[in-house]
Amino acid sequence: MARSCRYSPLHAFLPRWLIFLSAGLAACGGAPDTGSTAGALASRQLAAATVDNRYQVTNLSLEGSSKGFVTPKGINASGQVAGYIMAEGKKRAFMFDGSTMRDLGTLGGENSESVAINDAGQVAGNAQLPDGLYHAFRYDPDNVNGQIVDLDSRESSATGINASGHVIGELIGGVPYIHDGGTLQTLGMANSTAKAINDDDRVVGFFINSVPNSFFYDGNALTFLKVLKYDSEDFFTSASAIALNNAGQFITTINFHLPSTRVAFTRAAIWNDINTSQLIGLPDESKSIALDINDAT
Repeated sequence: MARSCRYSPLHAFLPRWLIFLSAGLAACGGAPDTGSTAGALASRQLAAATVDNRYQVTNLSLEGSSKGFVTPKGINASGQVAGYIMAEGKKRAFMFDGSTMRDLGTLGGENSESVAINDAGQVAGNAQLPDGLYHAFRYDPDNVNGQIVDLDSRESSATGINASGHVIGELIGGVPYIHDGGTLQTLGMANSTAKAINDDDRVVGFFINSVPNSFFYDGNALTFLKVLKYDSEDFFTSASAIALNNAGQFITTINFHLPSTRVAFTRAAIWNDINTSQLIGLPDESKSIALDINDAT
């Protein structure tokens, strides 16, 4: 007996500039039931995807080896990919330039990972030192020695990079920073994570107190987001900012809590500035989670 599933064309409801994952999507197993209207629609969509030759799948592996698990973490406009390969219990940062997988090495230890790449092919990541500690690094394809560069003498991690090669991340203790290629500037608070940077060096992230709440750094000052109100005064909110675009719009995932601190429901939200936000979600959904935002308006 054929298994049927409800097909929901999510793209019909979403603004082009926002990508988010909705927990309200219908799930089904096996092949769609082509005898039903929904199944036929799903089959047509799959067939269209099959014959769409605008895209091609590229196998990523180091030196032609099929061993290990490849985890991409970022891709740029030229199709260059950054990430890491896990093999024999060790991580190795890589950059794929469109034809060649390049092992970016470490800072003397055994492990490394790439976390982001910009359109110039510059990569931000984290690498292990001989003593086992991790430091943030930047890789520049124009670097004559082809090696990754340690950004600071302190234990640190990287989370993003912008078009100018400026890297964000956090120092040990959860102190967010921006590194402009020569100087590391901290954003002045602990227990925090910088999540995204745009080409104007604006940064969003969140800090952890009793619950996570978001911050926005405009290049000069850091501002905490205003707590949102919902229909009931019995709710309070916590928000995690994770991405922003070059227009300064950013997205958060907001948890609405009951007084017991139990999460009642979750919504994605887009912010046009630090005071103006809009909840995003399909009708009657209990959960939507923001993932990313692009530069289209």
